[in-house]
Amino acid sequence: MNKLKMSLTALYLALKDKGTPLWIKLGVIATVIYILSPIDLIPDLPVLGYIDDVMVLSLMITVLRKGIPEDIMKKAREAVNSQVNQTAADAEKYAEEKIIDYDEFIKSK
Repeated sequence: MNKLKMSLTALYLALKDKGTPLWIKLGVIATVIYILSPIDLIPDLPVLGYIDDVMVLSLMITVLRKGIPEDIMKKAREAVNSQVNQTAADAEKYAEEKIIDYDEFIKSK
């Protein structure tokens, strides 16, 4: 699940990049609108009704993989990894400070 979150965040950053083609950004918007829209090609009946949503989403994933320039995706992945590493370092530093504060509190009593 963590890898999915990181991939979606990288994808979001890549879509925000000015180097990503406009047609890809518009395709993502159209896909989201279609999936959230109550109007579907196949009515949303159990199981069968979601086939068109899955097909549209699969097509959009393929378009994103092929359409976003590799250098932009690489830069977005590096930004996500950097942020994850920084968050982990900040959490570790915060935890160490709290442990030291707690140890000092215990010693003072």
